[in-house]
Amino acid sequence: MLENKLYGSNTVVGANAFQSSNNPNAYENTAIGSRALASSGGSVTSLRNTALGRDAGFGITSGSYNVVLGYDSGDNITTGSGNVTIGTVDVASATGDRQLKIAGYDGTTTTTWISGDSSGVVTATLAANTITSTQLASATTLLILNSSGSTLKTIIGAGS
Repeated sequence: MLENKLYGSNTVVGANAFQSSNNPNAYENTAIGSRALASSGGSVTSLRNTALGRDAGFGITSGSYNVVLGYDSGDNITTGSGNVTIGTVDVASATGDRQLKIAGYDGTTTTTWISGDSSGVVTATLAANTITSTQLASATTLLILNSSGSTLKTIIGAGS
């Protein structure tokens, strides 16, 4: 029988969720789903992570302040902190901090709609077009076009 000692206001629901935690310094984590945050808080500190979904945040050992929502969401994160993933998707670096990834997965194909890095650059994919927050901030005028090249929207940017 698996014995799981919970300390510090952790909320755990699901088979083998938060199963490695035996550290009184691993606190205020929320793990909902089978094996959510399963590696978290073993012999190291892991705080204030939120994982919802089977295997969500599975690999997080000492990372803190991560939000991972969805089946297998962010299961590659190990020591990274402040990451946000929504959908069945991983962040670019298992040890990186403050990464963003929002994606959809239909069982065969993953489509990433929004991603971001620790410097605050956000990339949004709109059909076949990609716009980064850096481009938007420095743009005088940004035109959003449809696939045939017709203007759908005009945005006056910070460079104006």
